[in-house]
Amino acid sequence: MYRPPRAVHCGVCDNCVEKFDHHCPWLGNCIGKRNYRHYLWLLTSIMVNLLWTIGLAATDLALRVINSQQSGLDAFINIVLSNPADVILILYCLVAVGLVSPLFIFHIRLVSNNMTTNEKVRLKYEQQCFFRYKILSILFCRSLKFNASLFCLHLLLKLISNSSFS
Repeated sequence: MYRPPRAVHCGVCDNCVEKFDHHCPWLGNCIGKRNYRHYLWLLTSIMVNLLWTIGLAATDLALRVINSQQSGLDAFINIVLSNPADVILILYCLVAVGLVSPLFIFHIRLVSNNMTTNEKVRLKYEQQCFFRYKILSILFCRSLKFNASLFCLHLLLKLISNSSFS
């Protein structure tokens, strides 16, 4: 029986998952090659919605303070005491951003390093490549960060070689 590279058997859902990242108990599903982009879109949409909600609630609170008859700190305190929903919503969303943003940043870093959560946690990841030609292994088996730095180095060397030092 052939096992593809980076495939792992999930003990929770009893499936073999290609490019296994993790088993998500909140989604009740394994995150792997076929649905990792959807998982990233889920995290992105959660972050965007939380930040949008904070912005809208803060704007509503600021407009209430500006349109009130009082001025300064007294207006803010009276509006918060009379209608605390905006402040509660902002605090709730800030806590949620504090919980979701480390997960979001962690997965963005994993994508940029061409790793999975399973490989990061188990420290098994080695840069193995299965392409026959060297140029394909350089392009497709390295991380996005490595390819970007290689491209910038190439541009810098080309710029230096084309410039004339007189």
